[in-house]
Amino acid sequence: MAISTMGNCHGPGYPLYLMTAKLFTWVIPFGSFAFRVSLYSGVAASLTACLIYRIVLRLSHSRPGGLVAAFAFCFSYTFWYQTVIPETYGLNSLFITILILLALRWEKFTLDKHTGKANNTLALFALTYGLALTNNYAIMFLLPAFLFFAADTDWRSIISLRNITRIVVYFLLGLLPFLYEPLAALQKPEYNYGDPSTLTRWFHHMTLYYQRGGLFGYPLSLLPNRLWRYFGTLNTEFPYFAWLGGLGFLCSFRKRSKKYPLFLILLFLLALFPAMTYRQNEAVLRAHFYYPSYLIFSLWIGIGAAYLVRLASHWSANRDRLVEMVALSLMVILLFMFPALSATVHYRKVDKSNYYYAYDMAKRILDTAEPGAIVFFDSDNTYFPCRYLQVVENVHRDIRLAHSRCRPTLGDKYHLNKNHINLVESLFHTVPVYHTVPFALFPNWKQVWCGYLIRVYPSDSEPEFVHAVSTSIRWEDQPIADLDSDAREALLLPWALAANQEVWQTNYMKASGIYREITDFFLDDLYVPTLYSCATYSLLFDIWGQVSNLTGEFQETIRFLPRAKALNPDFFSLALVEALSQTGNWFLALDELDNYLTLYPQHATAHMEKGIVLLNIGHYKNAVGELEEAVRIDSANPDSRYFLGVAFLGIGNVEDAIEQFNTTIELDPTHEGAKEQLNQLKQPET
Repeated sequence: MAISTMGNCHGPGYPLYLMTAKLFTWVIPFGSFAFRVSLYSGVAASLTACLIYRIVLRLSHSRPGGLVAAFAFCFSYTFWYQTVIPETYGLNSLFITILILLALRWEKFTLDKHTGKANNTLALFALTYGLALTNNYAIMFLLPAFLFFAADTDWRSIISLRNITRIVVYFLLGLLPFLYEPLAALQKPEYNYGDPSTLTRWFHHMTLYYQRGGLFGYPLSLLPNRLWRYFGTLNTEFPYFAWLGGLGFLCSFRKRSKKYPLFLILLFLLALFPAMTYRQNEAVLRAHFYYPSYLIFSLWIGIGAAYLVRLASHWSANRDRLVEMVALSLMVILLFMFPALSATVHYRKVDKSNYYYAYDMAKRILDTAEPGAIVFFDSDNTYFPCRYLQVVENVHRDIRLAHSRCRPTLGDKYHLNKNHINLVESLFHTVPVYHTVPFALFPNWKQVWCGYLIRVYPSDSEPEFVHAVSTSIRWEDQPIADLDSDAREALLLPWALAANQEVWQTNYMKASGIYREITDFFLDDLYVPTLYSCATYSLLFDIWGQVSNLTGEFQETIRFLPRAKALNPDFFSLALVEALSQTGNWFLALDELDNYLTLYPQHATAHMEKGIVLLNIGHYKNAVGELEEAVRIDSANPDSRYFLGVAFLGIGNVEDAIEQFNTTIELDPTHEGAKEQLNQLKQPET
């Protein structure tokens, strides 16, 4: 949308990508707009593979090694997946390889005493680095590796006043594409994310001001498990030959100079560190942030392949010429079988040639909504395809779309989004209101399932009869194993909304059955959890757990809820805590709560739940601490006050207990527990 309208997308805005992709769509005369932008990603990816070949050739002097590395990265799952869709990652990978080659070129000219060419290459490096930042911020984390490489080569030539001046000037020239953002915003394009038309908003847009909390925000206690899982992903990126990268890593140290292996290690660690420490769902991390580290790993694969070719050459050097040729040929064929195998494993999983899931889902949503309606979304995967159809393809522009970020759940313990409720209630008496959120449960409203939508009505109205709706979208009889997580979300959304409808009607057993079928289908042969749909469906597990608890099926909750970790390894659930508590598994409940609070330390309900568990096992002093924290975060919750009073009684602090019980009644005059406790405290001691 941003490319089509010459507008702005989410921060940091990716201005270089937007402008160059727009130019590319003018050059290519065929295909839809989305296809042409996707083709641009593929061209950038192909050029990246060519430059990977050049890098490995420069490092190992082996053409087979360079080709193996190039094809290994080209056919790795995440990179291939991300470079057949409109994304910045192909262009960012291209910039990484260009910068590495420029560093190697500068080193060659410096060592050969070609000072002029070396200085010009340094200026070109600074310009390229600035341009790379305007495409994707991930490149900035690699700077220390390049500084190490420069310092180990010839740091004196860099710190000359002339070179420093040229570096700064060319770097600032590279940042000029950022001017696109306010200039585009001033044109009032139809899609103008963040509206960076003022200096403050432009600064916030460029610097990811609103997303800054995620960087380096991942809890340290969970980091070792995430790192261990990362190395497991290498086997899916490079199936059956990830070991070749390990061999290349070791072989890189065989040379007398350790500059190149240390340079690659720094690049790898600096590419991985911000991703490892980023606070975001791991499925999203896999798709978005791991690919630069996979690129560096592919260089080690090429070095490992070069070593094996050289080993075969040494073994056959003193033998018959025919034996030597056969040995080398067999080794090269064997090595090329690895990326060929990767291509065959991944091809159907990344194939987007007949990928209509998002398009058809969005078309169903817009076709179902009445003219002039407003539709609320809580998922990028549903909102943006609909918005794309409106902005780019001019479909159903009269329907208003709202991204509400609403995460309400079941039960009195979980707070609803009051702003969302007020907004809907101000609208649904006058205009048709729909939502596509499978876990938005509002028991005070009437709702009707409409396939890809749920129609919301005021509680005092009589819902209209809804005719049969179509939920079919083009599937092409594709095997489930080849469906990515986003396609599965598109297929399953109507049934998730149907389960939502059954919960609203208190048909909990029927809803539980639907949830079981949905989650079984979603997890069936899922190759790699990627993108936001996995986050959506891990939340659906939590709703299923709450529904199961309402029917008293606590053992069922304990059995199925941990399966959500296949989608999100950091999935921790208060519904599971409740089931464990109800079955007397107090210490397992505490473990789950500790993990939950590690990720969400400001969650008042979780602190209260932990306080209750501690009360049940008689740890009154610890319970006081947890419940005081719950009260500090949410002082208006009467239940936290009540249980804090009970904890005070447990440690013999009657005066503070009475104060908490009185505050509980002030907040909730109908609270029977607090009244009963006060009555007992007023009775003479027996």
